[in-house]
Amino acid sequence: MDFGEARIGVAVSDPLRLFAQGVAVVCASEGWEEELASLLKRYEVELVLVGVPIREDGQPSHQAAKVLSQAEALIALLPEVRFAFVDERYTTKLAHSYLREVGRGMRRAKELSDMVAAEILLQEYLDAQRKEGSDGER
Repeated sequence: MDFGEARIGVAVSDPLRLFAQGVAVVCASEGWEEELASLLKRYEVELVLVGVPIREDGQPSHQAAKVLSQAEALIALLPEVRFAFVDERYTTKLAHSYLREVGRGMRRAKELSDMVAAEILLQEYLDAQRKEGSDGER
């Protein structure tokens, strides 16, 4: 998941954990917790990967506390689901760059950028897990 100020991007992997696919953009206003919980149940998610914004110096950004608070709300709703937290540095920039390359208009790119960022975040995680042979949970 990529938690943004206005939207939350969601991506899932295939059953073999080879490929990430963006599946939703959830409005980060009231009621987002239930909408995300419903999505996670629909896709039978066992592990939620949450991108945490980290600064260049390796310290959590000002937005990190908000992301962690949002994740805690989901953890409370879904105690049976595991959560892992990873550095999401550059995923939004990569998403914007990708969307410009494929010719998405700026308005549509803004709508899709959180979902594409979640997809990039998940794909990087899946690739790293295959190389390391672990799941990186915290």
